[in-house]
Amino acid sequence: MDPQPNEQLFLKELCNLLIKGDFHDSLAFFHFPCVVMNNNEKYIFNRDLELKQWLMNYCRRLSLADGEELEFVVKKAVQMSPKVKFSQLYLNGLLVESEVNKIQLSFTLGTDENNALKIIVVVIDDA
Repeated sequence: MDPQPNEQLFLKELCNLLIKGDFHDSLAFFHFPCVVMNNNEKYIFNRDLELKQWLMNYCRRLSLADGEELEFVVKKAVQMSPKVKFSQLYLNGLLVESEVNKIQLSFTLGTDENNALKIIVVVIDDA
């Protein structure tokens, strides 16, 4: 199933906010509670302040290479139910600890009472 345009736009907008360091506005993209996991740790966030601090710490490691554009590539998108979607994507053009990497992200997205997308679970494969 191809991702719906609003899902791609939603994730691109979040990514751009995080790259710009706009952690406050990025919180509106998340459902609370939400789960964030990477290769080493799992976090459950119930409050925006905790998530904001985690996002700030994680994104310090990420930066765009000089002159590079961030490339956002959707690998897979699946409608799991009428209100839940799964989306897997790559972010290319990031420098992580001085090496160019492709980071794979998996999102479970749900809709709130206003039918707006919200992130429920994020899995980050940045090995």
